Amino acid sequence: MGLVALWSLTVWGDGKVYWELEEVPSHIPYQRALILFDEGRQTLVLQSQVETQGGKGDATSLAWVVPVPSVPELDTIEAGGGTWLFQWLNIMTPADVISTRWICYAIMLIVNAIWLLYCVGVGCRLRSGNASDFKTEIDQRRRHLGLAFFLFVVLWLLPVLIMPASSGNRTRVEIVDSRRVGIFDVQVIRSDTRSALVEWLNENGFDFGQEDRPAFDRYIEQGWCFVVSKVRVSDALEHQVDGLIDPLVMRFASERPVYPLALTATQGKPTQVLVYVLSDRKMVCEGPLKLRYFQERTFPVFQQETIFKPWEMDLTYLHRFRSRLSPDQMKEDAVFVPATNDEPVQEKVWRW
Repeated sequence: MGLVALWSLTVWGDGKVYWELEEVPSHIPYQRALILFDEGRQTLVLQSQVETQGGKGDATSLAWVVPVPSVPELDTIEAGGGTWLFQWLNIMTPADVISTRWICYAIMLIVNAIWLLYCVGVGCRLRSGNASDFKTEIDQRRRHLGLAFFLFVVLWLLPVLIMPASSGNRTRVEIVDSRRVGIFDVQVIRSDTRSALVEWLNENGFDFGQEDRPAFDRYIEQGWCFVVSKVRVSDALEHQVDGLIDPLVMRFASERPVYPLALTATQGKPTQVLVYVLSDRKMVCEGPLKLRYFQERTFPVFQQETIFKPWEMDLTYLHRFRSRLSPDQMKEDAVFVPATNDEPVQEKVWRW
């Protein structure tokens, strides 16, 4: 997947980001998605943060390329609604935060007691010692006291020091669908060969390189199509909330829940990936995404008919997957499969 602008390579949550007319060194702090899946039906909600500062020229638009396994039904959500959606998902999937503060306090209390007893013992021994041994005794005790004081200071300062900062042959490219979806101009395309697909994308303002071709080959071999969306930078900035623009919503048929990553891998940078999954059973990821939270809810998670369809609102198995992925880990898409048990999962986070 990806965003496009001529000459640039920037990763979005499911693809690649490009800047039109000028290469721009951009940074994506993270990418996030919501997957809703039930009996071969998948809804993929994608929202990414894009930094538009630092461009060298007159970048006018962004484009996003998202591979999907079948022709999708397209929709969008306003940036504010998307932000609310993911904030609610974050609230619904909390980590089990374990504070280490009491452990540090206990260690410091023990060290204080030992140090005090040591000082008292030194004083007693000095008073009871012979005069001839006084100088030797006091030199030894001074070194010992210095070491004890050093350890005491380190144990006091260690929690502060480690505390995180606040933190080929040309084949016709078929345009399956073309429409305006919110702020996006969207086309759904597919082709039989990578050479034709890449040529079409480059002719339409995308700059795909050699590193992208293996990913395109795999998607074409599997019969996938590509959602190509463009948005003007001015529209993106006008509609963004905290740097996050309107999410894209794609509903399509899929045998298993999937989150496309292969195009993201070609960016060559580590990426923080956050994916929520709502399904009719517990799922695990065959790829590198780690399950951080799972709980079967006795009530529908969402009840907003304006955003979700009835079958989507009935799903009660809620998951949260999150990992920092290297390019090598993203060469294969994240595929989710049924788990062997329904035991709840809640990540434990140690925090000062």
